[in-house]
Amino acid sequence: LWLASLGAAYEGLGDLKKAREVYRSLVSRFPTDPQVRRAEVREASLDAYLEDWKALGELGERLLAKPGADDVDRMLGFGARALRKVQEKDDVGALRDTNEGLEIMDAKHYGAAGRLPVPAAQLRFALAEVRRTKSEKIALLPVGDDFLVKMEMRCQGLLDAQSAYADAIRSSDPIWAKMSGVRVGEMYRTLHAELMTIPPDRAKTASDKNLFYAIMHVRYRVLVEKGMEMMTRTIDFAKKTEDESGWVTRAREARDQMMRSLEEEKAILATLPYTEAEVERSLEMMRERALLRAQGKPVPPLKPKP
Repeated sequence: LWLASLGAAYEGLGDLKKAREVYRSLVSRFPTDPQVRRAEVREASLDAYLEDWKALGELGERLLAKPGADDVDRMLGFGARALRKVQEKDDVGALRDTNEGLEIMDAKHYGAAGRLPVPAAQLRFALAEVRRTKSEKIALLPVGDDFLVKMEMRCQGLLDAQSAYADAIRSSDPIWAKMSGVRVGEMYRTLHAELMTIPPDRAKTASDKNLFYAIMHVRYRVLVEKGMEMMTRTIDFAKKTEDESGWVTRAREARDQMMRSLEEEKAILATLPYTEAEVERSLEMMRERALLRAQGKPVPPLKPKP
């Protein structure tokens, strides 16, 4: 049908909103045409990429209410509705819809080999979004005796979400790969930013505060580096399709900001009266102290070695 070709042409030109309008027109004007399913799949991807979560949820509702909806319709519908619910902060409802879709996907072995079709990639992305939002609800501040427990839960949530995003990256549609890459980079950046707001409450002197600053930035620098790596991969991937959409702009701005932050940190660390190697030794001393504490042995005061 010529409308399907027109929609694909608009996508190729980067006019995603116009492409979506064409796909919607095809569905409404020719509901029995064989191209309808492809148009609905493209609409779902474009709704997500344009971050029009309301429209995506409405598409999901229509698909699930469609008379005679088959398994592919239902998978696409559950994933679409789940993503809208994530944005509405309905984690329970989002996870319920996601699991409904994943059960169908597993039963049918849908996308079990090779690249994931869009309905499968959308469901894995939805699962990742639920995991990400639940993880980021674990606040690390104020710091209490349960900090290490909460930090472990936060990191495990991040890794679980990253695993699901990694599945979505295998999508046959590059839109889901780019969105997933940005989300992973943002997770690392968010965790690092929250950790850097922890105040040096136990530091009694300016020297103690400087050491605390150095330890925190050296210890958790890897989070920024991982975030930058994911943003760079996404940007490089987008170059292949000449994509300059909002997601790619966000990735570029975030990467550049993280690069500046690292440069600023290194400049500040260079002004302190100890090297990064000495900070690393202090970190090792902290690990030794933690082990002694766990064994019930006396813990010596923490001082950086000369």
